[in-house]
Amino acid sequence: MELIKLNKEVLIISKKISSFLNPTYIYIPIKNNKLLVRQNEKILKNQYLFKDNYEIMSPVSGIILGLTTKFCDDKKQKCLVIKNDFKEKRLTVSRKKAFTWTIANFLTSLEEHHLSFLLKKFRNLKRVKNIIINTVEDETYSESEILLFKENIDAILSTLDKLSLMYQSSINNIVICEIWKDIIEDCINTLGSYPNIKLALVNDYYLLGQEQFLLDYLKYDRKDTLYLTVTELMQIYNAVINNLVEDTKLVTISGNALVEGKVIRVKKYCSLEEIMNNNFKIDGNFQFWVNGLLKGKMATLEDIVITDQVTVINVMQEPELKTSNCFNCGKCVRICPVGINVAKCYKKNKTDKRCLNCGLCNYICPSFLNLKAKVLGEKE
Repeated sequence: MELIKLNKEVLIISKKISSFLNPTYIYIPIKNNKLLVRQNEKILKNQYLFKDNYEIMSPVSGIILGLTTKFCDDKKQKCLVIKNDFKEKRLTVSRKKAFTWTIANFLTSLEEHHLSFLLKKFRNLKRVKNIIINTVEDETYSESEILLFKENIDAILSTLDKLSLMYQSSINNIVICEIWKDIIEDCINTLGSYPNIKLALVNDYYLLGQEQFLLDYLKYDRKDTLYLTVTELMQIYNAVINNLVEDTKLVTISGNALVEGKVIRVKKYCSLEEIMNNNFKIDGNFQFWVNGLLKGKMATLEDIVITDQVTVINVMQEPELKTSNCFNCGKCVRICPVGINVAKCYKKNKTDKRCLNCGLCNYICPSFLNLKAKVLGEKE
């Protein structure tokens, strides 16, 4: 597949990270978890809420109000509602001694902090040839990862250095898109202390935010490479070095309906509606897209909750699009990264290949058809 550069609107996004850390309500998706708490019960920050899931803790102290339905992780689902008391009363987290970087200690720390996704990556790892830290994002107009990197360059380089020594990697690259010249310069000024770490500059191509496409682009063997995002590396740093339970995350909120977009640090599981009301001026009816215009889904403002999976919210003016029928131009077929015959699938709604949900077929379609929905078997 030949990677492409997307045509993007010129959007103004502040290069400073804002904060909104005092939401009135928190909405935590229940899924199939069994509750440890009851209505009207007072809870503490960092308190476990479910019997069978110790990765989810309350990001605030407050009181349990009950249940409601919200849009979380691409669908509507039941959520536990917590009213914030703004006191930040927390369960005490025992302090550790100075951390000694051994594989056994490292795995124990990941397990203690319930970082199961990272534990799965590292559990059977003894030695690795390459370590890649990716700052690139695919989500349209999102700048959360690169600004998180800018904010924590020293911590990221130090943690990567420790990992490289522990796993004896010979090539350690931080991947940055070449458009971020000021951040590249800041990083170069710090790299002198870490001779085993190099920058890998890449073009502004779509899908380089995904592991498989980035490693193919850099010509690295997946079997010999440990791939991490900036967010994952910061989770390692906070767990291992700071013994910190993370209760906030960065989200980019941008779009042509906003005068200026922001990368904003918010409490996990707060509502987008409360973020917008306290940090943005917006009038009229607009579309709200969760996780990008290509990969994401549209939802109503009142429903959207900021979970771990949410990286960007696009606030867009309603487009004036004229749709027509498919006239078999073949553009969607040629651009599909996994070789799906999208035009055929649009008519018959069937494919044997796994769709990546990249949205390139919708992006390229001259008839403005919702091809992606058909391929994924969703309603248009």
